[in-house]
Amino acid sequence: MIKKLKVGFALIVMLICLNGLQLNEQAVVYGAKFPCIEFYYNDKVYKWDLTNTSNGVNNHNATFEMQKQFLETAKVGLEKSANSFKAKNLSDKEVLFNLLPNFETVYEKIAKEIESEFKESQIVFNPNSSQMFKFDNGNVGIKINDSALLKDVISGKEQIEIKVIETKPKFTKQELEQNCVKRSSQSTSFAGSESGRRFNLIKAMATFNGLVVMPNEIVSFNDILEKRDNGESYKEATVIVNGEFTKGIGGGICQASTTIYNAVLMAGLEILEVHRHTLPVGYVEKGFDAMVNDGGIDMRFKNNTNMPIYIKTYQKCESVYAEVYGKPLNNIWYKKVSEKVRDIEPPEAKIIPDIEGKYISRIKYKGEFYTEKYAKNGYEVKGYLYTYKGDEVVSIKLVRHEKYASTQAVIYEGVEEPPLVKDLDDDKQEKKKDVKDKGKKKEKVKEAKRS
Repeated sequence: MIKKLKVGFALIVMLICLNGLQLNEQAVVYGAKFPCIEFYYNDKVYKWDLTNTSNGVNNHNATFEMQKQFLETAKVGLEKSANSFKAKNLSDKEVLFNLLPNFETVYEKIAKEIESEFKESQIVFNPNSSQMFKFDNGNVGIKINDSALLKDVISGKEQIEIKVIETKPKFTKQELEQNCVKRSSQSTSFAGSESGRRFNLIKAMATFNGLVVMPNEIVSFNDILEKRDNGESYKEATVIVNGEFTKGIGGGICQASTTIYNAVLMAGLEILEVHRHTLPVGYVEKGFDAMVNDGGIDMRFKNNTNMPIYIKTYQKCESVYAEVYGKPLNNIWYKKVSEKVRDIEPPEAKIIPDIEGKYISRIKYKGEFYTEKYAKNGYEVKGYLYTYKGDEVVSIKLVRHEKYASTQAVIYEGVEEPPLVKDLDDDKQEKKKDVKDKGKKKEKVKEAKRS
């Protein structure tokens, strides 16, 4: 049996010698010495051979045509032919199919047996379940390395090890299981809130329940509220506008953003954007509120860990809660401290003549006053984040420096001129007489009943 020649220099020399023969004669002569390539992967062997029917070709003419096709390619040279095919923007796999007639059949068999689809390992996070986290191992993806395979074929090797490209899941199941621990929990109370405000707060908090934040992902509170909205409209409730408490749609949403903000702050995540209210609010320490609105005022944070972060929110009694899960803090924990720098005195009271009689039942004359809004101090505060490792403070960071406006008193005054003193005395005497008359009538009624 004639020994098979390698694809390469020996093959080209033979083709030069056969150059004087007709093409069919060349093919017949070449067919007797046609190259055979064995591909192997682990313990599996796959054969490409145009001298027989091992490629699934059982027609002599078809085999002859494929030999003829390969002969024309080999005349030019495998490397030059490959470059020519690449110039046509063919992939490495397509180049292989053009270089080796009917190799596609062999390739598909190899791919079917050794390739596998990639699947990322993952956690199924169901915050409302008793078993919040379920784990999936994922799957290693295996693909034939077409570039390496083409290079080996062009080199003229008769035995070629199939090289593969492996895509491994980013995290193992064990790594995922170890990185689903509670990092923080924060709550705020809505006791005493009106019904509309309660509704808005609970609805806004619910949009964050089940949120998964990937490493380096940035979260916008406003974006999440918009993307995960259930379509049910927010209600009218008390809001702060221009330093005044007034009615508006969505009152209570800022308490949700504040609760989320404090939870991610205490989980050690990076805060990118946060804003104070104009006035201090009562559901959180001064300097740790997070005001948002649809005019571009947002609260944003970033997952600065190398593992996913999971957020659970819920309502219990008259409080809302936000919990953050993820990579263990390894005995690190945080404490927030609000420090008052100074009080900000309110301006002088605003006196408004009650021309429209808004409070006529309470005030009538000049010099009579009714306080509609009481003065309140404003505050300048600093917010610190203490970092502990065990019982030891390892760092103190100034995270907020805010000023809350004072509230000016609003006082209404009666507008009528007060009567003279004599008239006032007459009025008093008339009132006393009326009281006496009413007393006498009551005595007569009692006597009538006794009789």
